[in-house]
Amino acid sequence: MKDVRVDGWNAFGTNRLGLDGPGFPLTINVSASHGVHIVNGTAARTCDLIDVLTPTTQSTAVVLNIDQYSWLDPDGDPLRPREIARQQGIQATAQDITWAQAHGSAPSDLLTMDWSDLNRFFDGSWSHYGADVLDVEGPLSDDVADEVALASRLWSQGSCLLREFPRSRVFYSGHDDCYLHVESVDPTMPTRIFTRLIALFGGSALLDDDTESVMVAEPQFSIAENMLRESTYWVGTILDRDPWRRMTMGFTPTRWRLGSPLSEDISLQLAFDLKSRTWDAR
Repeated sequence: MKDVRVDGWNAFGTNRLGLDGPGFPLTINVSASHGVHIVNGTAARTCDLIDVLTPTTQSTAVVLNIDQYSWLDPDGDPLRPREIARQQGIQATAQDITWAQAHGSAPSDLLTMDWSDLNRFFDGSWSHYGADVLDVEGPLSDDVADEVALASRLWSQGSCLLREFPRSRVFYSGHDDCYLHVESVDPTMPTRIFTRLIALFGGSALLDDDTESVMVAEPQFSIAENMLRESTYWVGTILDRDPWRRMTMGFTPTRWRLGSPLSEDISLQLAFDLKSRTWDAR
């Protein structure tokens, strides 16, 4: 089990259901299409998932469709992705893909960089409204970069981008530093993402005004694996929390959309014991 650091800027802590509403529930929806395993869920920042994606990926990352207002130029306009990478000291190749963006959009880039530099690029100190990441074997020609830009522009959550690029193993799309969409050829990817979401959700529930961050162990792989075997979609809420002893989640095998009421029909409870740092399901 891996320990995960959860701070006050985690996606469950910063995203609310309405201005004064509660935080987001944990949601996951898993499906498969032609050998590609697809995960949609809430809530996670890009920086919280890079290490979960990494075991499956190739050495080069393609980063595109970045929409952000954290990095600004002197006039208050968003910096181009190539400039964000430059200011972070990351060596990246930039190809202009403004032509593939919506009319009137700011100039946009497709970046290729070492996958190992993604943690530094999405370092948690800034947020974005959109970002897509795809792994590739090596540098892209201009023609292939254009194909990726166009395919990502036309992609929707009802389709599968990896079917267009069979040499890639992972595609990640994040929205509002909250919603996540992952496609992977690795059948263990849904379970790995689920264990990470559970740790992030639990850590968020244990934070208070006096606690800057907490370390939470991911649950045993078998717990998440068994849950996804029972149902391919779950919604989790916090049932009880004691910052010094125990935190308990309740899970319902149902789908959830923003604006939908949360079900009170709990079919499974998952508890984290802070002293033993272990999870148990019942």
